[in-house]
Amino acid sequence: MVTCHLQYHGIHTYVCDFRMENIRYGRLDATDEEVKQAAKAVSADTVVEHLENGYDSDVGEGGDKLSTGEKQLISFARAVLADPAIFVLDEATSGLDPAARSEILDILLDFIQDERHSVLLSSHITTDLEQIADTIAYLHPQYKWI
Repeated sequence: MVTCHLQYHGIHTYVCDFRMENIRYGRLDATDEEVKQAAKAVSADTVVEHLENGYDSDVGEGGDKLSTGEKQLISFARAVLADPAIFVLDEATSGLDPAARSEILDILLDFIQDERHSVLLSSHITTDLEQIADTIAYLHPQYKWI
């Protein structure tokens, strides 16, 4: 079995039109139940519940039938399913409303509690960083390294 050591999640997420496969792409050998559990872990199941055919819904080419925030949640579910040792988030919460962003940050906090996972988060929303970071490095001339 191949283990995923690094998972990247950026501001521009890719969602294909292959229905449940959007999440299963995180771990191709995952069962349907594991896919559903990953979706539930990041509240992406609420997105799926509103789709006409649930997990079998066509979400359009590139996920055109989904909002940016919904695509982000599907992508987060994919990452949770992959269970990477290092999770790289590049402005990954920027497309989410405050409630969804808070929920994702809570999930990330749980994710790093077991000490076998690490999160590298870049964000212009400093409260996101302060909420989950052990260390913050500012890469801007007006800030000093902390």
